[in-house]
Amino acid sequence: MAVGVAHLRRGDFPRAIPVLQRGVELTRVRDLPMGARILTPILGCCLARAGQAAAALAMLAPVVASPLLPYCLNFVGEAYLLAGRAEEAAGITARALEHSMHRNEQGWHAWALWLQGRIAASQGRPAALDHYRKAHALADARGMRPLMARCQSGMDESQAAREIAG
Repeated sequence: MAVGVAHLRRGDFPRAIPVLQRGVELTRVRDLPMGARILTPILGCCLARAGQAAAALAMLAPVVASPLLPYCLNFVGEAYLLAGRAEEAAGITARALEHSMHRNEQGWHAWALWLQGRIAASQGRPAALDHYRKAHALADARGMRPLMARCQSGMDESQAAREIAG
């Protein structure tokens, strides 16, 4: 699982997808429903990031219908955003933020803030910049360099959009 997530975070989808698919298949073969509840959202996000949004949504539909594990919410939210379902992504991300704050899981909270920034940016809302800044600060405090880079990219894009808008 960790190898698949590492490939996903690096954007190496051709390597991440088969690793995650094997993991999901093993959870089915060995009857490990908790493993499937963890790996399926990660694989769904990876498929969506690889441009396979329809396959991601089909895979995630049964998962979303059941209670989601808090640390899987960000993966599901991102997949929904990439599939063009920003409103649903926003609802899922709000749950991720709530859970991460309640559990004091600051790393997951940083990812949720970043995703909130992406959602806001996709809707042309100026709040995106603030979400990215908050996520960047949390990521920086925890040495989460890949997330810091994503936040910086989001901040740059948001600032450029603000300047163009005027």
